[in-house]
Amino acid sequence: MRRILPILLIVFLTGCTVGEFVITDAKLCKEIKNGEPYGVATNFSEAETVYCWIEYKNAPENTAMRAVWYYEGEKMYEREIKLKTASGKVWFSMYSTEKMLPHGSYRVEIYVNDELRKEMDFSITR
Repeated sequence: MRRILPILLIVFLTGCTVGEFVITDAKLCKEIKNGEPYGVATNFSEAETVYCWIEYKNAPENTAMRAVWYYEGEKMYEREIKLKTASGKVWFSMYSTEKMLPHGSYRVEIYVNDELRKEMDFSITR
């Protein structure tokens, strides 16, 4: 029994040191203050800008994160960034140059290295 215990401990410790990329939190909000989401919602009224705030950990070097925004089921916009740290917070935004996003149904999809990792639906109402 004494021989088995050190081997199990080594296997357990090795398993704990290797982490897989994970989105630990994600929110839609009206603004970002000091890196944190404010005005968290899924239904926005008369919105000029909507932010998708994401907290992540265990990102390997050169990890790409992409947000794809949809309005009424049609792709409107996408943006990709390279994550600069293994753990952190990032955000994407969609805004209207006409001072107000159109009313209707929206979705944002978050991809990490071209793999869909998160989908969030929201709406803009009167």
